[in-house]
Amino acid sequence: MSKKIKENKQSAESRRRFPIRPNEIQKTVAILFGSSGIVRFLSVFALFAVFLASTVLAQTPETSPSPEAENSPASAESQTVQDEEPATDQIRRKRTSETNVNRTEVAFGYSFEHLTNGYGDWKTASLDIMHKFTQRKVLYGSYIETERFGRRDRQAQIGFYQPLSEKWTLLVEGNASPTHKVLARFSAMAQIERSVGRGLILQGGYRRTEMNDASINVFKFGAEKYWGLNRAAYSFQVNNLQLSGTSVSQRLQYNRYYGRFGSSAGIGLAFGREIENIGASRLLQSDVVNITANGKHWFSNSIGADWRYTFHRQGELYDRSGLSVGIRFVL
Repeated sequence: MSKKIKENKQSAESRRRFPIRPNEIQKTVAILFGSSGIVRFLSVFALFAVFLASTVLAQTPETSPSPEAENSPASAESQTVQDEEPATDQIRRKRTSETNVNRTEVAFGYSFEHLTNGYGDWKTASLDIMHKFTQRKVLYGSYIETERFGRRDRQAQIGFYQPLSEKWTLLVEGNASPTHKVLARFSAMAQIERSVGRGLILQGGYRRTEMNDASINVFKFGAEKYWGLNRAAYSFQVNNLQLSGTSVSQRLQYNRYYGRFGSSAGIGLAFGREIENIGASRLLQSDVVNITANGKHWFSNSIGADWRYTFHRQGELYDRSGLSVGIRFVL
């Protein structure tokens, strides 16, 4: 009996020292390539491949690269691995130019996501406003109304993207919810980026989130690579929930740019452990896998549309899948 207790203590100590456990990778692979998971993964990948092929075939000589990460909806709604990307990943990042732009974009969006195991569907309506002073100096804000787990919440967000020099850029962001039944009461983030040349950008950031009964600290490190009309990105995130330990999540992304007006399409995969608020002051950590396909298509220089498909597995709690669409105007 004493030997078994000792082994359990050693196992617990090992988990504290090494938050990324081998069985997390095994669970991710099982979800992706299980009997139902492989169908979802291949379906999303096939749709993206067809769309990408059509854009490449339709590519015109007038097209110019527009480095812009398309990971937008609900970036500040929760601390999940798929939603943690800053809203300014929507900003075109022409690192060599500081010419004046003075461009204002307004977007309206709506998303619907179905949850399994008897949980209520998620519905979100959003309004986003972004003003570009230059290609790298941007002020943005958003307002959302959402229904999750049968509870309605509202949230407002504001952020500023400020170049510090030719190579360094600072991002600061904050959001707050007056209702905070499921969403955070308050969250603030600071992120620093450095362009190291050849289209490579390194990032590091910190986010503090205050829920009703707990605090969450998030440390994020990542890299982006731009080449031609392509973007690839990797991020590594450490989440610390007060009095409940530390978890790790990772994300891979790929984007392709096309068309005369800077349209794009992308696909992403995230996995690890995340912190989820399921309402009634209930926070939990569980293994997750998230697959997304998303894009932004500009019909002209002043009117565009956004779309995003998401499949998210929240451990054994539920599966969540759905579509978000939006329309975007330049004022």
